[in-house]
Amino acid sequence: MKHYYLVIFFLALVSGCAQEQEEVIETNEMPTKPEQIEIISDSATDFYDNERIIEFILCDEGSEYTDESMRALISEWNTAVGAMENKVMVSYGLRPQYETEMFDGIWALVWPDMDTRNAGWEAWPEGGGKALREQYDSVLTCNSETSYMYSGQTIAAPTSVWESEPPHFVSYHFCSYNDGFMGTDLQPTETKIAQWIAQYRQTNADDGMALNGLTPLFDSRNPDDEIDDFDGVGMWAYRSVEDANKFAESWAESAKDIQAEVDKFVSCEEYNFDMYIFRLPEA
Repeated sequence: MKHYYLVIFFLALVSGCAQEQEEVIETNEMPTKPEQIEIISDSATDFYDNERIIEFILCDEGSEYTDESMRALISEWNTAVGAMENKVMVSYGLRPQYETEMFDGIWALVWPDMDTRNAGWEAWPEGGGKALREQYDSVLTCNSETSYMYSGQTIAAPTSVWESEPPHFVSYHFCSYNDGFMGTDLQPTETKIAQWIAQYRQTNADDGMALNGLTPLFDSRNPDDEIDDFDGVGMWAYRSVEDANKFAESWAESAKDIQAEVDKFVSCEEYNFDMYIFRLPEA
């Protein structure tokens, strides 16, 4: 499956997300962004132009987890990462807006490529990982053996830095082709979606939205995995629920024909999260 066909997955459930977001039950807050978070600059825009590796690590809170202890962990983690030669480019935390026994949260790592990722993990224990685990094991436990890796591609980069207070909002759409269809069937609809987003941004320049396509680098149809089978993932990230609702309302009003084509080709399951940015691209 070619990754550029994944754009078709992303809108499969967007028309229904606005109402669902308003009905979400509030969950425990993860910490606000720490002081050491680096702000994105114009020189970092190359990040959005390149394919990258996105790694999701499942985490459980410990007996000493608090917002304050988590902020301290993130701050010291950023310091350790900043001193590394092969480092994570972007990192963020995810807290589910649904009930699950799989994890309390997810720590996401974004690497420029697989070689950097492998070298970074090899150096991490002595580069700070071992010390942080010993100090913060009772705060948060993240097991790299329960990580899920994807190849990520930017479809629509954010049009501004998200300076509002977290949490932000992100929706992952896990999608599968309907019987009889494959990626090559989706090209005409993919073009229509890209044109619609471009037109939307002509009147909504600061739309507070980012859109990424994720291609799994693992067996996404493993019957023993608790995650449902899927072919690809659409990651809709928004500065706020309000931005997400505005986008969804516009899509529902003016893209009914495109939505019908999407529904014909794919079926999706949606998982919504609060998102907390831990690290942004260096200047």
